[in-house]
Amino acid sequence: MSPKITLPDVYKFCTTFHMNTNYVLISYLNNVLIDSEKYLFDQKVSEDKLVSALKKAKCAIDGITDDELLVRNLESLLKKVCLFLVCLISSFSTII
Repeated sequence: MSPKITLPDVYKFCTTFHMNTNYVLISYLNNVLIDSEKYLFDQKVSEDKLVSALKKAKCAIDGITDDELLVRNLESLLKKVCLFLVCLISSFSTII
C-alpha cells in the first residue's frame, strides 16, 4: 500500500468494491505503523513526518468498529514493530 493513500481513498475503495471497511482499515493501519517505524531513529527525518503518521494511525483506529479485531491486530503488530512506536501511539491518542 502506497504511503500516499489517504483515508478518504480507503473509504472510497471500500465503497466501490463492497469491501469490509474494518479489514481494509486494519491493513492501512499496519502499513502506516510499519512504514513509520523508520522515522523513529532517523535523525534526518523531521518530527512532523512521525506526527503525521501517528495522526493517520489514530484516524484509522477511530474508524475501526470491531474492537476485538483491532486488539488482535495490535497484539500481532507488536511482534513486527518497535515497542517504542506502540507506546507513542497510545500516548499520542490520549493527546489528540
